[in-house]
Order: sequence, then structure tokens, then C-alpha cells
Amino acid sequence: MQEGHPIAFLSKALGPRQQALSAYEREMFAILQAVAKWKHYLWGRHFRIRTDHVSLKHLLDQKVTYPSQHLWLTKLLGFDYEIEYRKGKDNVAIDALSRIPSGQLSTMIMTSISTPIMDEIKMTWASDVSLKHIIRDLLHDPSSHPHYTWVNNHLNRKGKIVVGHNPALHNKLIALYHDTASGGHSGVVVTAQKVGSLFYWKKQQKHIRQFVRECSICQQNKHENVLTPGLLQPLPIPLALFTDISMDFIEGLPKSEGKEVIFVVVDRFSKYAHFMALIHPYSASSVARVFMDNVYKLHGLPATIVSDRDPVFLSHFWQQLFQHQGVNLHHSTAYHPQSDGQTEVVNRCLEHYLRCMSGGSPHQWSK
Repeated sequence: MQEGHPIAFLSKALGPRQQALSAYEREMFAILQAVAKWKHYLWGRHFRIRTDHVSLKHLLDQKVTYPSQHLWLTKLLGFDYEIEYRKGKDNVAIDALSRIPSGQLSTMIMTSISTPIMDEIKMTWASDVSLKHIIRDLLHDPSSHPHYTWVNNHLNRKGKIVVGHNPALHNKLIALYHDTASGGHSGVVVTAQKVGSLFYWKKQQKHIRQFVRECSICQQNKHENVLTPGLLQPLPIPLALFTDISMDFIEGLPKSEGKEVIFVVVDRFSKYAHFMALIHPYSASSVARVFMDNVYKLHGLPATIVSDRDPVFLSHFWQQLFQHQGVNLHHSTAYHPQSDGQTEVVNRCLEHYLRCMSGGSPHQWSK
């Protein structure tokens, strides 16, 4: 802050290592991050650090006992600062920014920046008779409509921007979260979650469902989901992350920057997936190296690996490599192909995404 007004805001998520620290160490870590971020403002001048953790008030005159204190206090040497305690109830500005949901934060960003879309939304308020009555009532009595608010000349409903009756604008907003690369031509549920977290209008779910069903790119590149005949025998449910994984290849792709194959690894517990582009032809040794560089270094070795009967997975090198590591290899059979079905579903989702986003320029899929 400068002269009582905020000039910058920093938000940083704690990693697993920082989450295991005590509350005192986490608060001290926050101070270190803030000073390191804005040191160009702080060098050569006296500044105050305000915190709602009372023990940090005595940081400069207390006995250093934690190893982290020895390390972090040395990084604060050379700064002229004082630590001031502020009660939590007086620290409302920081709490409001750090605890606001992501959807509401995106709404605040859209309403604070003048955009053509926001101007079109405001025009719908003037043309929609019901919204005009709501705005007029809120101006006279803010509590007249419990779920609606009129703040900074913006009409919100439960933290979402209200959009009046304008089918063309509705389709434009849906396309913004469906047709773009971040949307990836997702299905009805995912698109409705993205649009519904920011905007509200009547019969929104119905409009989104109709838009996705009528999308020409989705119709051309997606298959029809039908019930699989016969009884399935599902694999045992994993007990932890990346202890049971499945892997497969997506082949037959057009050459893009020398790559023709995608190596897919899926965690059967969390459904988290890794996608790695490969150059054809590839060998068991090169695939194992890619696996070690992209999956093993992040998650360690699994207990089991489920795969189909690709020549790479049946090779002597692959078998001996994981046998010495104590990893069980499970291969699907012609009579039980659904054991590798989860990876096939992930492959299908990735293929749908690539068709939708790079169908016009298939040689650019690796980007």
C-alpha cells in the first residue's frame, strides 16, 4: 500500500512442503515472499509490514530457534522495516481478496474492465422490461430483491453478471467458453459450469444444451455415446495416487514438427493424464526414457501398469526393466479388451480436442 491505497496484490498457493510448516513459519514465509516480490520498491527506505500473526511482531527481538528463521532472516538483512500487528477483524481487505471464489473474481475483472461484451450486456438491461423493474427497485431499496445486487452500476445475481434476453448475445457468451482453445469444444456439463460461474440468464442450461448439440464442429468430430453391450468386469479401485497407471499410444497422426505419435499415461485413481509426443519409429528404450523424464520424476514408480499388447510393452527390455523395479505389468487380452478402456477413453477425449482445435491445420497439432 502507498498513502493508504493498495497498489499491488500478490496471491500464491502453498505447495505440499509449505503446507506442512507451522502457522508461524507459513506467516514468515509470506513476509519473505512479499519482500522478495516488491524489493525494488523497498530498497533504501523504511517500510512497515502489517500482519495478523501476533508472534511475528517480535521477530527482530526474539531468540532465533527455528532453522528456517536462520535462513529467512538472512534474506531480510539490508532492509529497513518494522513489523506491525493488526487484528484479524481489521484485516478485511486482504481476507476479502484471498478468500473470494474464482468465479466471482473473474466477474470482478470483467466488470472492472470496459469490454465490448460488457457494453452489450448493459444494453440488454435497458431492453429487458423485467430487469429494468429490478434495477429501479434496487436503486430505491437494495433489499427489495434478495438475490440481486446493484453495485458500481452493474447488476449481479448471487455474484454473477445478469444478462438480459438476447439470444445472439447468449450464443456469443457460450461460444466464448466452448469454441476457444481453453474450452476445447467441451460437452454440455463442462460448458455449463464455465458459463454459469460468471453469467446468469433465464433457461441458461437449455440454451447451452441446444448450442452444444447444434455445434457443427462437435457434430463432425465427436462420436455418439452408446451403451456397451455385455457385462463388464472392472479393475480393482486403486488406493493412492499414481500407484496404478495405464498407458497407450495414439498413432497415425500427421507429422508435426517431426512428431507422429502421442504417448498417453493415465493415473487410474485421479484420472490425471500425461501426454508426450514421440518421433516415429520409437523403441522400448526411447519410450522408457520419456516415461522416466516425464512421469517417474514427478510421481515415482507405480505398483501396476495396465496396457494393451503393443510390441513395445511386450518387448524383453520393457519386461525386464519393470520386473527389476518390482512393477507388475498387466496386459489386456482379446477376450477382455475393456481392461485398458480408461486410457482409450482419455485417448478419445484428446483426439476430439485435436480434431476440433487443429482440424483445419492438422500439421500444427503438436503445438
